[in-house]
This record gives sequence, C-alpha cells and structure tokens, in this order.
Amino acid sequence: MRLILRLLLTISVVMMIAVVALGVSRSPIAAPNAAPTGQDVTLARGLLHQLRRLSNETGGGTLEVPIEALRGSLRMGGQIVPGFRGQAEIMNGDLVLDGAIPVPGTQERLWINLRAEVPPFEGAPKIAALQVGRIHLPESFALALLQTGARVVLGADASRQAFDAVQGLSILDDTILAELKLDSEGRGKITGQALAALRGSGMPDPGRIARDYVAIRDAIEAGVLPTSGSFTPYLKFALDRATRDTTGASSADGYTSAIFALAKACGANDLSLFAGGLVDPAELQGRDWTRSCDGITLRGRTDTRRHFVTAAALQAASNRGVSVSIGEFKELFDSVEEANGFDFTDIAANNSGIRFSQRVIATPTADWAQLIATLDGEDDFIVTIDDLPGRLPAAEFAARFGSVGEERYDRQLAVIEHRIDALKLHKGS
Repeated sequence: MRLILRLLLTISVVMMIAVVALGVSRSPIAAPNAAPTGQDVTLARGLLHQLRRLSNETGGGTLEVPIEALRGSLRMGGQIVPGFRGQAEIMNGDLVLDGAIPVPGTQERLWINLRAEVPPFEGAPKIAALQVGRIHLPESFALALLQTGARVVLGADASRQAFDAVQGLSILDDTILAELKLDSEGRGKITGQALAALRGSGMPDPGRIARDYVAIRDAIEAGVLPTSGSFTPYLKFALDRATRDTTGASSADGYTSAIFALAKACGANDLSLFAGGLVDPAELQGRDWTRSCDGITLRGRTDTRRHFVTAAALQAASNRGVSVSIGEFKELFDSVEEANGFDFTDIAANNSGIRFSQRVIATPTADWAQLIATLDGEDDFIVTIDDLPGRLPAAEFAARFGSVGEERYDRQLAVIEHRIDALKLHKGS
C-alpha cells in the first residue's frame, strides 16, 4: 500500500512539473507595452464614467469599448503590474487578448503567457479558446478556469456578480459592445474586492467608513474642524479617530477607514470612479450638512489637498503601484487638457500622501499618539512644491521629460522622493 502511495505521489509530482514546464515560456507572447499617453487615460476615464452612469442610472446597459480604449487600458496595466505586457485585437470577428507576465525571481528570463479568444455571445460568457503557455485548454475547462481564478482574486460573491453582470457581447467595426446588468451596489462590491486583493486583506466594513465620514462632516458642521486654512487639523482628527475606534478591526483597517472617509469628504471627485459603493449609503440618510472642507488647503492650494488625501486613501486601500499610477494617469490626462497640463506639483502631493499612509500603517498603534504629535504643520508631512515644473502641455512634457518611466522623468521623481525622505514625519523611519 505504501509503495502504491509513493508511486501515485511520484506520478502527481511529475505531472505538475510537466504542466508548469508547458505553461512557462522563455519569451513573452506580447511586445513590450509603450508608455501610456494622455489619450489612453482619456479613453479609460471615459469607460469608467460610462460604467458608473450605467450602473447608477439604469442598473445596466450597453458598455461601448473602442479597441483603442482597451489597448490603452492594457498599457496602463503595465504601469500598475511590473513587467506586464498586453495586447488586444479583433480577428475574424472575435476579441483576441494576449497577456504576458514575468515569473517572479527570474529577471524576465521566464514568462507566463496567456491568449484568450472571446467570440460574440448572448447570455452567459463564452471563451472560444484559451492558451496558457503551450497548453491549449478545452472551451468548457477554459471558462471554468477563469471563473476559479476570479473567485481566488475577488471572492465567491464578487466574482459571481462580475460574471453574471456580463449578459452578452458583440463587435461592431472596432468597438466591443458589452451588455451589462450591474447596479451601483454590485459595482461597489467588485471594486472593493479588487482593492482588497491588491491590498492583501479585506477592506474595512462600508458601515464603518460611513460612520467615520459622518464624524468628519459633523465635526466640520460643529466648527470642531475649520472651513478655511490648513488641512493639518483634518489629518490629526482622522488619525485620532482611528486610534480611538479600532473595534473589530486591525489598526491598518482603522486607519484605512478613517483616511478613506477623509478622502470622500475632502478628496478628488473622481475617487468615486474607483471606490463607488464602498461607503454604506444607509448611514448617510437624513444628513443635511451646510459646511464643508472646500476652502481647506495644503501649500495654499485646494488641488494639492485633494491630491494628497486621495493618494493617501488609495495607498491604504490598495498598494503603492496603484496609487502612484493613478496619480500619473491623472497628470497624463491633464496634459491633453489645455487648461491643466502635466503637473509635478500634483505628483509631489500624491507621493507625499502615499508615503504618509505607508508611514502610518508601518507604525504600531501604541505609537500613533507620538506620530500625531509630530504633525505640527504642513512642513512635517508634505514637500515644498513652488519650484517644481507645473502645468506642462503634452508637447512640452514630452520635450523635457519624454514619457512616464524614462530616465529624465525618473530623475525628477527622485528629486521629489529625496524631499519626502527629509520630512520630519519620515526621518529615522
């Protein structure tokens, strides 16, 4: 009997090695991603606005995805996931997606390649073909594998909602038309689980985030928090609330909830594009506040305040790759807007916010009171920005810094990071 068990174990190990060998390649299936452009971000942002409108107003409808918007989104994905390469084509009436990611620790000598062919369909999603490395998977097994992968990443409930939301797919010229059945609550659950996967743990309860948000708005309404001047009192208020209210949650969850609520109150309007549904609306009913933080500034600017707190919240809710990339994407979008432009002062605010969250989460809860005490003023947690390049149109940005990820661009980022290292909050950390 023992011999049979050893034989079965040996056969299983050999089969696993064979599967891994067939699934891993020495070269990627997709070419390196070009750096994302402002136009890429504009198209992706349009998709997000379209998705939010469909889920908020009608609980679904037709999501129109130009193939260039999909390609741009894949290029943006390469900024968030190191080494990722992705391509999209419409071939013989099917949507063909190629993706490649380097095997960790191999310095891009080994790759996991994936090719999926998605045909038009009505009703449940279909996969015409799925190839992982050199392994060609049967149609029924391919869909089951994708569903299993989604369950691992999103959890059973959110993955089921994601697959159930797609009711059909058709292709018209260079546009993919996806029929969706998805309300704002479902969108919020899927977004929350995706952020949790990036964060490595679940997001705080939506009811808790809502209660923190109400506490902040009530404090503004009562005059406990000012309606003009520096943002510093707001940060100290949120940190103090996270310190005092950690019921049923880790200190990281307490901070994430408080900073997320603060970002909802005082951050960028587009935060809802990424995190709609993460705040329990039932907790907000019957509220009629007349005062807000709209006049509050950082470094004398309201936009700097919005950038800082939004980036801090995204860092707490996901990871540095996401929060840095979203900040860069926003600036790329601005570079194609005549009134704005790529602004390194905004990048400095974003990165200061990211590092703020990293510092807080890395600090034991018992030391938070001391951490709060270090925040005497803005010079302690956000860099000076007056001498940084700002509002660069796309052509000027390209001439001076190339593109995101180029050496000239990275040198400017290094200047900002050096300044952040010298802040009182980060000295000795």
